[in-house]
Amino acid sequence: MALIAEHIIEQVREANDVVDVVSDYVQLKRSGRNFFGRCPFHNEKTPSFSVSPDKQIYHCFGCGAGGNVINFIMEHERLDFLSSVKLLADRANIHIETDSGEPRKKDDRASIYNMHEIAARVFERQLNESSAKSAKDYLLKRGLSEETLKTFRVGFAPDSWDTVTLEVMKLGLSQDVLTRSGLLMPKNGGGYYDRFRNRIMFPIMDINGKVQAFGGRIFGEADGAKYMNSPETPIYHKGRTLFGLNQSRDEIRSSRTAILVEGYMDLIRLYQEGFQNVVAGTGTAFTPEQAGLIKRFADKVLVCYDGDAAGQKAAQKAGLTLLDKGLDVRIIQIPKGEDPDSFFDEKDTKAFQKLIGSALDFMTFVLRANQDQMDSPVKRTAFLEGMVSELAVMQNEILRGMLAGQLADEMHVPEEAVMGLLKRQSKRVRRSDYTPDARPAPQQAQSNMLRRPESGAEKAEFELLRLHLSQDESLLNWLTSTIGDEDIKAFHYVEIFQMLHGRLRKELPINHSRLLDEIESAEIRRFIARLINEARPDLESISHAHQCIKTVRWWAIQREMDELKQLMRDADARGEDSQEYFRRKVELQLEQRDIKPNPTPM
Repeated sequence: MALIAEHIIEQVREANDVVDVVSDYVQLKRSGRNFFGRCPFHNEKTPSFSVSPDKQIYHCFGCGAGGNVINFIMEHERLDFLSSVKLLADRANIHIETDSGEPRKKDDRASIYNMHEIAARVFERQLNESSAKSAKDYLLKRGLSEETLKTFRVGFAPDSWDTVTLEVMKLGLSQDVLTRSGLLMPKNGGGYYDRFRNRIMFPIMDINGKVQAFGGRIFGEADGAKYMNSPETPIYHKGRTLFGLNQSRDEIRSSRTAILVEGYMDLIRLYQEGFQNVVAGTGTAFTPEQAGLIKRFADKVLVCYDGDAAGQKAAQKAGLTLLDKGLDVRIIQIPKGEDPDSFFDEKDTKAFQKLIGSALDFMTFVLRANQDQMDSPVKRTAFLEGMVSELAVMQNEILRGMLAGQLADEMHVPEEAVMGLLKRQSKRVRRSDYTPDARPAPQQAQSNMLRRPESGAEKAEFELLRLHLSQDESLLNWLTSTIGDEDIKAFHYVEIFQMLHGRLRKELPINHSRLLDEIESAEIRRFIARLINEARPDLESISHAHQCIKTVRWWAIQREMDELKQLMRDADARGEDSQEYFRRKVELQLEQRDIKPNPTPM
């Protein structure tokens, strides 16, 4: 964002009416003050995608997508902020001059991206040299076509120490950038040599198709690990990247289904055979961040790992991670001794489609894959306890309960016993000690924290957040002087309050468009867009804010009293003195009686 002057960004926003821009992608119809259409970010029959010409924002009541005109281009075109601003500037015929004071960090990232693009071209060129004929013949014999090799920019790193080094050294970059790029290795006596040698090279690209890393498969009789992957760099984080997503995202978004495989060759082969909604990990265990990336485009994931024991175990872990992100998971069972790539050596697409049709739900797969753990009561108990401990760490309470219930049913174990074990395990994971003076806010996933308000306290907090986005300066001054940092720590929406409260100390009132531009988290941006979209000017008053604060305090007291009641019962059961708890409870009752909050309008 520092690359373009703020006044230019503001000019670009003002020149691109959000209704006009969205209309290029979505058929909109006016209804009242706003325009509505079918959301471009999820499949729906009834239009729930709202665009406000007054507020210059969009918001989907179905999937929660929301933001300003720049955010829309970022999300729809999958571009970064700078590219989105440039696209909109071109649309409005605005000339952009970049800031000469570009931060060094961004300079370095651009240089490292450039190094990777140069390396990719070198590897592609080398694969077509006569010296690499055996490597290319190997790929063709593996069933890959010339077209597929070009699509995925597959290349070859020759058995040389300086093929890439000589090319990138021409750029005149600093030693620091050369070392952090991940492409070169420093020599003991100074200088560099190629990290990848005598390997078939698979470029790993970001979602926009820019090369950010490589996976290299050893070729021939050379020594070394079968696969070598780029290390973590300023532009590449293994646990937050999916191989092939740049190629498959449109098909995944269209079908709302992704096929997840382990290897580069698995993905390329499936893609070539017509299954183009496929993604793969990048040489590390599947992570929650990768699951979250898939969820941006899909509702359902078909996990298709190798048919051996290691592959099945990895599929179980990946499946649990995907489930916890709210994705519908099915497991494709590849025959033992095969992988998704080799499957097509003997069989065709119809056979694979049949495997998809017979894919198992997660728990059925887990039980079938662990039949060797079922031949004695001791083994069955150990397996069940281990499985329940894995379920206990899931954030989705309803889902983990349903899976535990299915586990009990399938193993013919009393459901109460399994649920009791799950409850105990979950408490161990989430246990927090009670301290009357400072009860910490519960740790929870961001998606859960940003859910719709449910309790009276959450509804009052939601109202207070909306008031923080008001344009009434007297109200905003009252809010910043009345609500303190210690108050915020006890709130459910603590992260949002801290962000808006801090913002008001610098800018009053808050510029909504600028705020949305600067929020990196898509979930938080959508939440803020919803707050803006659901503004209630008729309730923007100090008296209403005061009632909301009273409501929040009333419910905080109620929660503390409920905890004290339980502590008193526990103390009485142990024959211990509970007078301290009782005195505190009486104090809270008196304080609560004086508050008397009014119902909070929603």
